[in-house]
Amino acid sequence: MQADRKNQIQTEKLSLNRRTLARWALGGSAALALSACGGGGGGDDSDGQVDLYAIYDQIVPGMSREDVANLIGEPPNDRRTIDFQIWRYGNQMLSIMTFGDEHWLVSEVIVDSFGGSLPRLVKTFPLPDRD
Repeated sequence: MQADRKNQIQTEKLSLNRRTLARWALGGSAALALSACGGGGGGDDSDGQVDLYAIYDQIVPGMSREDVANLIGEPPNDRRTIDFQIWRYGNQMLSIMTFGDEHWLVSEVIVDSFGGSLPRLVKTFPLPDRD
């Protein structure tokens, strides 16, 4: 009789452990599913990120460093010297080399991604003749 009671207690404990495990698994699955939703945002740039590859495509010969800053929406947020400027957003980086005395025209543009998720792109523009 005592052996039957002992088996019943062990069966109840096993059942309780399975229920607890099932609850944790269900809760964990729900948490993963909700975190995969990401919190919305609808695809807009509400998080302040800028697609520097899209900006790269818009930079054309004759643009100044101010024109590039206006495209991006702010001055360089990484490194800046008189002839070299860098912007970084997320895993993307855009750098420009400029030349000039007054207007500082763009002579080279590089866009790259950290981790190699996107290709490195480079374009150079010819220097205008100086009179």
